[in-house]
Amino acid sequence: MPNEDNPGFREALLYDFWIKSDFSKEVVTYTGEKIEIINSGEMNGNEAGPDFRNARIKIGNIVYVGDVEIDPEYRDWKYHGHSRNKRFNKVILHSYFVDGSNHSDYVYTENGRKIPSIPFCNLVRNMSPEIIKSFPQNHVHDETDHLVCKWVTNHPDPKIKLDFLYQLGMQKFKRKCERMIERIRELLYMSETGLKEPFHKYEIPKEFFDRQFTYQEISNKTIWEQLLYESVFEALGYPQNKFPMLKLAQLANLNFFRKLNNKPERLLNFESALLNISGILGKEIDTTTDDSYIRKIHECWESIRLEYDSNTLNEHEWHFFKMRPQNFPTLRLAGGARLIDSILNKDLIPVMVKKFTEIHTGSVLVQSVKNCFIIRADGFWEKHYTFQKPAKGDIKMFVGINRAEEILLNVVLPFMYVYFLLFNQTDLAKKTLAVFSEATLKLENSIVRDVAQGLKLENSYERSVIYLGMLELFRNYCSREKCGECVIGESVFKEN
Repeated sequence: MPNEDNPGFREALLYDFWIKSDFSKEVVTYTGEKIEIINSGEMNGNEAGPDFRNARIKIGNIVYVGDVEIDPEYRDWKYHGHSRNKRFNKVILHSYFVDGSNHSDYVYTENGRKIPSIPFCNLVRNMSPEIIKSFPQNHVHDETDHLVCKWVTNHPDPKIKLDFLYQLGMQKFKRKCERMIERIRELLYMSETGLKEPFHKYEIPKEFFDRQFTYQEISNKTIWEQLLYESVFEALGYPQNKFPMLKLAQLANLNFFRKLNNKPERLLNFESALLNISGILGKEIDTTTDDSYIRKIHECWESIRLEYDSNTLNEHEWHFFKMRPQNFPTLRLAGGARLIDSILNKDLIPVMVKKFTEIHTGSVLVQSVKNCFIIRADGFWEKHYTFQKPAKGDIKMFVGINRAEEILLNVVLPFMYVYFLLFNQTDLAKKTLAVFSEATLKLENSIVRDVAQGLKLENSYERSVIYLGMLELFRNYCSREKCGECVIGESVFKEN
């Protein structure tokens, strides 16, 4: 049975109507000229380009011979890349079934020619209201419809695509490293001046940003610990809650948690602090409840709140809606409390340095470091996603394999590269870069998956550098319609 959600199925129906239709005699262009379909043309087979060739259409007093393009929606002319494709320069008429919100009476070809764009139901007489009503309407453009070249069949050689994606992945990795170095400068400046969050970058004098790091400065382990803490928390919130997670880690910094480190029930204090400072605990929580965990969280906060002298977040800054419960910020903060414990009490950074120094097989190193960030659920959060009611089943992980791989890719590898670079351990920095370049991870991202499918590279994005390259391609090229600046776009849309 045909899939009616498929845009190809919708277009096939339109082609059938176009071929068999009795055309209206009362259609006019945007300039008021009458249109007469003399010959509907020959349907294009499997070749790239317009749907119908050699149509004969009288517009005003002139008979044009050329191509016809038919799309389910008006905006498909742009989103399918026709406006950038020289193969569509001979189109003399564009027609569409659904108007959409921003339609005009014309479209432009790649060479800048303005051609009429007419609603399909205006062109044909035999498209009754019943047919229109029954026509599949449920094709909705997703984010990756900005990848206009996924509709074009003349893709460049896979090596061209992979080389460009590799370059983009490396560029993205470099920016992550530069961002970490910039944050190190900010942390050093705050440490020297006694400034606290919320911190504004403009407060740093230019000469401080321009100067070289001293060995004494980069040997300050609290700076590295705070950088890792912030970076991991941001990754734990990805994508919906990364900003409040980062803000929380900057406000409730590790200096505050060091004050709690020697108190009884250390982990419970860490959890209580995070849940209260984040605002997630909420005013509606009944602190007189019989639930021992909620009561203890409240009692812990009452005993430690005077240690905290910074701002708090609002519960409304956090997103729960349309999220998988496993990604709820409540579980992420519970896992975050254990990562704080690993940084402060289990030498997480020295452990990672040791692994990068002593493990020489890339895949073994990746697995070993990744395991440092996989955290099993325990206690109250084995049975709850929120405070309000128990979960239907057991919760196994605070931080599972997929999130640990995201942390490895987006935090650990750039962190370790910057660490070795600033300590002038060039060989280990090169080793870290090589691990990033060659690592294969089981990451899942809908944008990357669709981009890979559109580029016919479904088996390539497990490689971490290509994975980041695809994200970079979509966010900085496809979604911004920079096809002319893209190696792939330039190759796809040029005249063969």
